[in-house]
Amino acid sequence: MGLNIEDTASLRDFNTAVFAPVSSEAECRFRIDRLQSLSRKGLWGIILFMVLSAAGYAVIGYQSVIPAEIFDRFGAAPPVSLISLALAVYCFSALILTLPRIVDGSDTYRGWAVVAYLGAFYGFYFYARALDVNFWAVFATGALLLTLEYISLLIHCRREIQLEKETIERCRRLQVQ
Repeated sequence: MGLNIEDTASLRDFNTAVFAPVSSEAECRFRIDRLQSLSRKGLWGIILFMVLSAAGYAVIGYQSVIPAEIFDRFGAAPPVSLISLALAVYCFSALILTLPRIVDGSDTYRGWAVVAYLGAFYGFYFYARALDVNFWAVFATGALLLTLEYISLLIHCRREIQLEKETIERCRRLQVQ
């Protein structure tokens, strides 16, 4: 029983798959570049939050300038104590969701949602005319959560970059042999 041409082709493919390097150096370098750009996503989230916070801080002086009738048209503001309670609950729940991702080295970045929620808290405090008192609470919450999100993403990217560098070294060793 002889082998036909298709059988030898699949045997050749099997042999090259076994002995060929898993990935070429160029592909590894491309993945390293992609991981480095992914790690910068956390910095962009922090920068966006800083810009939002600067705008929130600048608006504090305008709370008293806007007439109370404008605020009354939209209805009564929620009590400041409930906004603060919601901020505390949000902070702890976001911490509970972020800390396991740091340990697991997850590649998901949830910083954009953090920026949006904290922007809403700036808005709620502004509407309740209490942003001047509570600005730093929102800012500290944002700084903590976004720093942890960035650390989570950075840990993942550094781990994956190290694996890619090891793959490059294996490719080089196989090419030398």
